[in-house]
Amino acid sequence: MQIKKPVLLMFVSFALIISSGCTRDSGEDTSDAATKTLTITCSVCREDRELPVKHAFDQVDAGENVSLPLNWTGGTDEVESYLVLMTDEHEIADDFVHWLVVDIPASVTELAEGASGTDQMPADSRELTNDFGLPGYGGPWPPAGSGKHVYRITVYGLRVPTVSLTGQFTKAEVLEEIKDTIIISGSVTGYFEL
Repeated sequence: MQIKKPVLLMFVSFALIISSGCTRDSGEDTSDAATKTLTITCSVCREDRELPVKHAFDQVDAGENVSLPLNWTGGTDEVESYLVLMTDEHEIADDFVHWLVVDIPASVTELAEGASGTDQMPADSRELTNDFGLPGYGGPWPPAGSGKHVYRITVYGLRVPTVSLTGQFTKAEVLEEIKDTIIISGSVTGYFEL
């Protein structure tokens, strides 16, 4: 059986419309939060060089535990606060939490280098307990000889001004708590090894 060209064109057009993910005519933004991305920059996170040792935990030789400088752009008007999460992605680290900052006001788009634990942190933001058991930033301190550890710093834009997190949490617990409030996110990575 031969399909006539007009019928074939109509079929192909219909298939393209369906596969293109049509949105409703209501004018609502029906896009998924996963498709919206913040642009995160960290001047010391580079693919060709490990993180400077001053950003390592203070138990590392020459480590000063200086928190990383972060900037982000691309937030939307719906964002009411930001959350910053830094984890070690190495298989033996099990998403070790190095830094967790919550309730960062929506007007803030950066954390200055060395701000953790100082009055340079944004007003009303809170630094929770890292997996070293300490509040604030805890820099890299991978086991010697375990290879390159990749540290992912993710900034989440949330539709709520504050979250109910207090104390110490795993990455999975943080994501479970905020999953329904994430509007936008982005991340950057750096690496370190001993």
